[in-house]
Amino acid sequence: MKALRRAAAAVVVGAGLLAAVAAAQAEGWPVQAPAGQEQATAQQGATQPVVVRSTHVELSVDPRTGRVDVVDLRSGARWSSTPDLPPGVRITGLWRAHMDAGFILEYAEPDRRPKGMLNPSRFTLVRNARPIEAGVAVDFELASASGDREFAFTMEWTVGEDYVELRIPFGSVYERPGGMKLVSLRPVPFFGAGTDSDQGYVLFPDGPGAISRFKADHPSYSSNFREGVYQWGAEYRAGGGQVRLPVFGIKKGNAAFVAFITRGDTEAEVEFSPSGYVLPLSRASAALYFRHRFTVALRRNAFVEKVDEALIPGDRVVRYVFLAGDDAEYSGMARAYRRWLLEAGWLRRAIPDDFAGYLDLSLFMGIEKPMVLGRSFVTMTTFEQAQQILEDLRRRGVERVELTLMGWNARGFMGSPPERLPPEPHLGGAEGLRRLSAYAREHGVGLWLYDQFVWVARGARGYSARSDVVRKATREPVGFSRLLSLVPALTREQEYLMLSPYAALRVAARDVPAMASFGITGIVDENLASLLYRDYNPGRPMSRREFAEAMRELAEVYRKNGLKVGAMNGNAYMLAQIDRLWSVPMESSHFLFADETVPFFQMVVHGYVPYSGETHEAGNLRADPARMKLRTIEFGALPRYVLTAEDTAKLADTWFSSLYSSRYDDWADAAVEEYREMVGKLGFLQAIPIHSHRRLDDGVYEVLYEDQSRVVVNYRESPFTLPDGTVVPPLGYTLNVGRGSVQP
Repeated sequence: MKALRRAAAAVVVGAGLLAAVAAAQAEGWPVQAPAGQEQATAQQGATQPVVVRSTHVELSVDPRTGRVDVVDLRSGARWSSTPDLPPGVRITGLWRAHMDAGFILEYAEPDRRPKGMLNPSRFTLVRNARPIEAGVAVDFELASASGDREFAFTMEWTVGEDYVELRIPFGSVYERPGGMKLVSLRPVPFFGAGTDSDQGYVLFPDGPGAISRFKADHPSYSSNFREGVYQWGAEYRAGGGQVRLPVFGIKKGNAAFVAFITRGDTEAEVEFSPSGYVLPLSRASAALYFRHRFTVALRRNAFVEKVDEALIPGDRVVRYVFLAGDDAEYSGMARAYRRWLLEAGWLRRAIPDDFAGYLDLSLFMGIEKPMVLGRSFVTMTTFEQAQQILEDLRRRGVERVELTLMGWNARGFMGSPPERLPPEPHLGGAEGLRRLSAYAREHGVGLWLYDQFVWVARGARGYSARSDVVRKATREPVGFSRLLSLVPALTREQEYLMLSPYAALRVAARDVPAMASFGITGIVDENLASLLYRDYNPGRPMSRREFAEAMRELAEVYRKNGLKVGAMNGNAYMLAQIDRLWSVPMESSHFLFADETVPFFQMVVHGYVPYSGETHEAGNLRADPARMKLRTIEFGALPRYVLTAEDTAKLADTWFSSLYSSRYDDWADAAVEEYREMVGKLGFLQAIPIHSHRRLDDGVYEVLYEDQSRVVVNYRESPFTLPDGTVVPPLGYTLNVGRGSVQP
C-alpha cells in the first residue's frame, strides 16, 4: 500500500511538472525538461537520508537537518550544502544558523521596509522530506515565537544524468497575511564552499568572467560580488560587473560544478563572497528575488527603502552540472552551459560553416551641438564619404566588411528619438543612404544602422510622456539628463525618458519597415540585449521578464522586415535572436579578490554568434595597443574600428567625447593590416567553437579550438618557449592549425 501511495504521489507531481513546462512554453520562454529520469531511484527511511541516483550523480537529502549532499560517481567528489570546516575554524551565530538551515531568507516588515537576513535560529524551523519523481522535495515552514506560521516554501531536487536541479515552485511560497514579506531566497548558499586550504577556485560572472583562487594569503574584504542578473536598472555601468550570463561555478581538486539559473533569471542576483569577507569560506550562490526594492522620499533629504506589495510570480530553477576529469575547469563549465543553451533553444548557430570573419567597421556620421541661438549639426562622415571609405578598403584588399552607421538618423546621434526619419539631410539624406546601400550590396558589404527604441528625448514627437513612459514605483518617469556641450557658455541639458516596450514596439512597427526600405542588412540595437527594467506604469505595468519578452518581440519585428539583428553586450535570453554581437564585455571589474579575467562569455558563444569587443577595445581607441590587440586574438573577437571621415577635433565641443582619434586617413593602414592578420590569417577560427582556455604561465595563455587548432598569446616583453620547443614571440602569438582546418 505504501508503494502504491508513493507511486500515486510521483504521478501527481510528474503531471504538475508537465503542466508547468507547458505553461512556460506557452509564454514563449525556453524550457528544458530534466534528462536521465529513467535511471533515477529514490529510497526513504524514517530518519535516514532520501537518496536518488542517476548515471553519474547521487543526491542525498537528510530529512532531519535538510543537508544536501551530491556525490559525483565518476570522481568520488562530494559536494555539500553544509561544508566540512578545517581544524581550528568555527562558525557560530547567525551564519551558522544559515548554514544549518540550508537557505538565507531576506525579508521586510509588514510595512514593507526591508530588514535584511532573517535569523532562522529565532524561528521554529520544520522540514518535511518526501520523494518525488526522480528526486526529493523538502517542505520548509518557519514559525515565529508566538506560533504564527510566517513563511513556507518547497525546494524540489531532481536528478539528471550529470546534474541536479533545484526548483522552488511559486505555488509553494507562503507568507502570513499581514505579516512579514519575503524579499529573496538564497538556497544552499554554502553549497561546495571552499576553504583556504582547498585547491581550486570560484568562477563568477563579472564582465566576461573572473576566477578567484582559494588561498591562505589574502586580506579581509569589506565587500563581495553581488550583482543583478542582466543589470537591475536603467543606469549603464560600462565594462565589468554586468552579469550577462546567470552562471557561477566552483572547482575543487579534480572535480567541479557549474550552476546556472534557468527560470527566474530576470529576478535574480549572483553572489560570490571570498574567504575573508565575513567568513573564512569562499562561497557562491544565486539570490532569487520575489520582490523588488525601491526608495521613497519621506521629505526633503529623507528617504526610506521599501519593497513591492505583491510577490513576483513564477517558479525559480537552478541547475547544478557536475564535472570531472578534463571537464573540471572553467572551460568545461563554459561547455556545459553552452550545451544547455543549445538544448534549451537559448542559443543558435547564426553563422555559416564557411564563415571566416570580417572587419567590424563603425562610422560615426554626425551629431548636433548647441549654439548661442539654436543648434548646429556637426558632420563627421557623409553617406558619400562612407562609400569612398569602402571603395578605398576594397582597393586595399579588404573585402569582408560589416559597416555600422552611428548617427545616421534625423538630428544625428541620439538627436531626438523616437524621431529618426528621414536620414539626416546634412549627411546626404534618404537618397544618399540608398546609394550607399546599393554600393554595399553590390560588393558584399553588410550595412547596419545603429539605433535603439528604448530611450526618447523629452519634447520629441511620436510618443506620450504621460502614458508611454516607464515609471518607477514612485510613479516618477525613468530617465537621465545629458549635457549637450562641454563649453560652459553653451551648457544645455537634454532629458531622455525610457519608453515602455509596448510603445517601443508600436514605434518600431512604424519605423522599421521604412528603415528596411533603404536596402540595409540589419539594425544594431543598443538596448535589445543589454537593458531590463520593471515598469510600474499603472496603465500597463510590466515585469522584468515581460520586458525581456518584449525585447524578443522587437527582434522579431526586425526579422519580419527582412533585417538581421545586431545587439550590444548579449544578455542570455536574447542570444538565440541575435545574428551579431557588438561591444561584448572584454574585461572584468578587477575586484581585489579576483585573480584573473577569463573569456567565459566568449567560450560560450564563439562559433555560434560573431562578436567584437567594447568600443574602447577598438583598434583606434586602445589605451595599450599591443596588449589589447592580443586580447582581441585571445578572446576570439573580430577586429573593430570606430572611425570618421573628418578630423576628430570637430567633436570637441559636443558631449560625444569618447572618439579622441578617429580620422580614417590616420587609421586606414592599421585597419588594413589588422584585417589581413585577424581575418586573413585567423579568420577561419571564427566558425569553430572554443574548446578550452588556460593560463600556461604568467602572461601566457592557450586557446584550444574544437578542431584542435591552438593559439598561444604571450603578453610578456620577452619570448616564451613552449614544451615542444615552439617560441612564442614577445607581445605576440603562435598559431597551430588543427585537423581539417584550412586557412583562407
